[in-house]
Amino acid sequence: QPTTSYHGFVRDAWGTVTLIDPPGSPFTLARRIHAAGAVAGYFQGSTGVQGSVRSRSGHFATFDYQGNDTLAWSINDRGIVTGYYVDGSGNQHGFLRSLEGKITPFDVPGSTSTSATGINNEGIIVGSYTASGIQHGFVRDLHGKFTSFDPVEGVATSPTSIDAEGTITGYYGPTIATHGFVRSRQGTITTFDPPDSTQTAPQSIAANGAAAGSFATELGPHGFVRTRHGKIIVIDR
Repeated sequence: QPTTSYHGFVRDAWGTVTLIDPPGSPFTLARRIHAAGAVAGYFQGSTGVQGSVRSRSGHFATFDYQGNDTLAWSINDRGIVTGYYVDGSGNQHGFLRSLEGKITPFDVPGSTSTSATGINNEGIIVGSYTASGIQHGFVRDLHGKFTSFDPVEGVATSPTSIDAEGTITGYYGPTIATHGFVRSRQGTITTFDPPDSTQTAPQSIAANGAAAGSFATELGPHGFVRTRHGKIIVIDR
């Protein structure tokens, strides 16, 4: 259970910041926003962790899958949400939530844990799964077919986001020494790190193919944007 107070927020084009916590929530994480301004995320509810979608006007739709802790991780412009829920044994399972609120669970065949973290407007889902003790990346197409991938065999792969063209970003490696990657729709994987990075963690990829996230050096944490062509722009306040 979360033990620290976090608040979700949205920042508009003029710089105004609005807190977006479901009523009574002591812990809210906003994960993705779609083109019309709806935000998907999760929060601590009275009965556990629940997923949420907040409309641009401020209305919250909250949900969980069969009473399990449920974490909404991404939303596309059609309002379809993906994420994962945690069963009574502590295992994660992916889900897809329709605009009407129907939740469909799914798992990568042969996996002991499945976590969905990104969905594009085409409905292609990305995430990670664990099999034989190793965490791999996956792509799930519109027909439910899974394709597994890893930038480097034998180390954990954590895809985080997918753009309209099917380009995926994420990171791989041990927790304390991760590296960034982008994977084309055709399956070509390019790895990258900002200069002097000891830990690179891309979190999102835009429609223009630019990946954004954070990285760490001996001097501390930094933000970055990596353009489609591989140029890395460091962002520091």
